[in-house]
Amino acid sequence: MSQLLTQKQVQISLKTKVLQIGVLAYRGISQALQMWEPTAQYLNNQLPEYTFKVTPLSFEQIYIEAAINKLDFVVTDSSVYVELETLYQFNRLATLKNLRMDKAYTLFGGVILRRSDRHDIQNLRDLVGKKFAGTNEHSLGAWQAAWREIKAAGINPYRDFLSLQFMGTHDAVVYAVRDGLVDAATIRTDVLERMAAEGKINLEEFEIINQQTQYVREFPFALSTRLYPEWAFAASRQVEQNLVERIAIALLQISLLDPNAALAALSQGWTVPLNYGPVHECQKELNLGAYAGKNHINFDLAIKGSDDGLWDWNIETNEMFFSTRWKQMLGYAEHEITNHCQEWEQRVHPDDLDQVKVNIYNYLQGNISEYTKEYRLRHKDGSYLWILSRGILLRDVHGTPYQMAGSHSDITNRKLAESALHKSEASLKEKTLNLKNTLRKLQQTQAQLIQTEKMSSLGQLVAGIAHEINNPVSFIHGNVNHALEYITNIIDLLNLYRHHHSQSHLEIDQKSQEIDLEFILIDLPKLLKSMQVGTDRITKIVHSLRNFSRLDEAEHKPVDIHEGLENTILILQYKLKGKTGDLNVEIIKEYDELPLVECFAGQLNQVFINILSNAIDALPKTAINPTIRIKTELVGDRVVIAITDNGMGITPDIQKRLFDPFFTTKPVGQGTGLGLAISYQIIVEKHKGTLQCFSELGKGTEFRIEIPLIKPK
Repeated sequence: MSQLLTQKQVQISLKTKVLQIGVLAYRGISQALQMWEPTAQYLNNQLPEYTFKVTPLSFEQIYIEAAINKLDFVVTDSSVYVELETLYQFNRLATLKNLRMDKAYTLFGGVILRRSDRHDIQNLRDLVGKKFAGTNEHSLGAWQAAWREIKAAGINPYRDFLSLQFMGTHDAVVYAVRDGLVDAATIRTDVLERMAAEGKINLEEFEIINQQTQYVREFPFALSTRLYPEWAFAASRQVEQNLVERIAIALLQISLLDPNAALAALSQGWTVPLNYGPVHECQKELNLGAYAGKNHINFDLAIKGSDDGLWDWNIETNEMFFSTRWKQMLGYAEHEITNHCQEWEQRVHPDDLDQVKVNIYNYLQGNISEYTKEYRLRHKDGSYLWILSRGILLRDVHGTPYQMAGSHSDITNRKLAESALHKSEASLKEKTLNLKNTLRKLQQTQAQLIQTEKMSSLGQLVAGIAHEINNPVSFIHGNVNHALEYITNIIDLLNLYRHHHSQSHLEIDQKSQEIDLEFILIDLPKLLKSMQVGTDRITKIVHSLRNFSRLDEAEHKPVDIHEGLENTILILQYKLKGKTGDLNVEIIKEYDELPLVECFAGQLNQVFINILSNAIDALPKTAINPTIRIKTELVGDRVVIAITDNGMGITPDIQKRLFDPFFTTKPVGQGTGLGLAISYQIIVEKHKGTLQCFSELGKGTEFRIEIPLIKPK
């Protein structure tokens, strides 16, 4: 961690004891150092055996530093002091004599202000539904004092304000009111006057809400609340009583012995500690601090209760404080780990160290807003604990980090549980996937068995019918020619007889007229020729049925794809040629010149009939010019067959499930949901090809089949 920043070069004091003074930086770090470093130097001169160091802290930081005993003294807001007094036994030594308008004041309060042109806000009740701002929730002068008055007016700011935000410094709050970012706000007394004296604002731009005039003689500043004792200089319980007394005496004499130091703090020095009872009363009414009851969280007890370890890293010296609990978490006694950064670094798991350093570096550089990291630390027994590390950073007036403190929480059990859960989830996912695959294979097998049995039965039926029809049709077809010849000869003979024996008999004439002999002589040859055409047609149908069934073709063999398509179209003529009220579907053929293709002919015919049947069924009865286009082409070493209809199209949701076994959109009893599933298996698995569906609602659907010319090895 020491390599993350270039360390700031500092002179290490040779004095025996360094005492830390935590100062509330309510107007920022730079202002805090400017105000209070002269006081620290004054104490250095008065107590030369000690070195007093000023540490500017935010409201949140001052509680953390006090909780881990990093502060010997605090100079802070009255409200914060009262909480530190209750929680950590800090003892007030003196009360600040705040210098304003060449006069010292030991009391202060809060100011509620608005912009002077906001005439819609005249009193506290007008704040309901408005945007409001303060400095910090822990600040007495910049929030709690005003909150007490607002509550007395019957307003709950956390419920009744449109928004409530805290901006960190008094200056930021004043600028927010001036610039219209908020409707009203609160700051501590004398801030407005001080900023005006510094030339930062014009007092005429602001108006005071709930102005208090009863204190005007003894307190001639803008005021909206009751008055409370000024800031306190307090000592922690770890400071010896003798030293406390010496510092208290020195503080009371600062205005005489070093008036410049007092003036730097914008004060006239210090006075004996006042009664902070009014602050207790305010917190009691607001249910804050020691009076928060069940809602109040004692930070020290919370740390112990949470079983967390604490750490504090001095970035300048690379010293690192580890709490007793931090060491116990890793199995060490108090004396077994020294206060140096190396103690932490050498215990971080090698796989985690680089990531942790990058995370800390990004936090120090301001690339991330907070520091939180999970990683592993080595226990004394050699095992590793998973810890959650959280921290907060302090920067100097130049923005350079100089201190970082935080906590470690043992999350090993949580990580083990997470690991077990992840393994369980992975195992469950694998089992679920296996079950899905097994179910899919079972469905495919079931579908294949059903369809195979169905097509086998159909093939046998078709083959049987074709055979039974073929024999009598062959007999009829073969004799029609002879019959036509015989009849023609008889008619010729009859005509010859009539020519040579023109004198007829009356009975013969009557019979000729009765049977319409002249019509018979003309129509009988035509009748026989029609029978001849019919038997030709039946012969072709039988031939197509036998080709379609192909019961003898279980292996790959070269096949004419166009012949299979034509046979299928012939079989489906009953669906293509509409009856009264039905469709009359036009088939458009765009056949390319194709070589013979190695395939399972019977199975491929099955695919053609499935797709063409679905295409016919997809055409609505009200369709105009219903058309199915069949296009074949040779693309490289693959044959492409595209079957396209101009029907209503298929929705994307249905397209995703088209090839699922047993999925059908047809009414119950009209579809098994196996046709396209089996077709997909035949094309993809049997022929190593592809079967795709392209569809757009309102424009129709295309099924595209691609199979290789030659069976892949």
